[in-house]
Amino acid sequence: MSKGIPKNGINKSWFKKGTPSPYKKNYPDGFGINSRLYRCWAGMKSRCSNKKSYCYFNYGGRGISVCNEWVSFDSFRLWALANGYKDNLTLDRVDNDNGYSPENCRWIPKGEQSRNRRNVKFYTFNGVTETLGGFSRVLGVKRSTLEMRIFSYGWSPTKALSTPIKN
Repeated sequence: MSKGIPKNGINKSWFKKGTPSPYKKNYPDGFGINSRLYRCWAGMKSRCSNKKSYCYFNYGGRGISVCNEWVSFDSFRLWALANGYKDNLTLDRVDNDNGYSPENCRWIPKGEQSRNRRNVKFYTFNGVTETLGGFSRVLGVKRSTLEMRIFSYGWSPTKALSTPIKN
C-alpha cells in the first residue's frame, strides 16, 4: 500500500462532521470501500490534504485541492460512473494547475495520462504538436535518436525530426 493511505484506505480525518462513514455503506454496484474506484478517491484526497503523504508537495503543497462536491465518496462515485469510469482507466486532471473537480477531470488510459504532466515537453513540427515519444512512433525513429539529436548534438527540433536516418 502506498504511503499516506492507511491500509484500510480510510482516514477518518478526511470526512467532514456529519458525513456518513463509508464503513457502513454497501453499494449494490460493487463500488464500495474495497474497490479500485474507492482507492482512486482516497488517493486523490490524500495527495491533496494529507501533509504526510509522500506526494503531497506535488498536489496539496502547490494548491491542488478536491472540490467540496467530491469530499463525499457518494458524489465522486456517481460522477465517475456517469463519466466513463472503468478499472483500466485513470483519473486525469485536464489542467494540471487546477484541482480535482467534475469540470477538470476525466477518465483516460494510463499511457495517455503520462503525457499530461508538468515535465512533458511538446514540440511542433509540420503543424503537428506532439511529444518526442509520439513523433518517434509516427516517424519510425527511435526516441533515443531524437533525444540525442536535440539534447546532445544541439540540433533544433525541426532538424532532428526532419533528418532521415542513415542506413
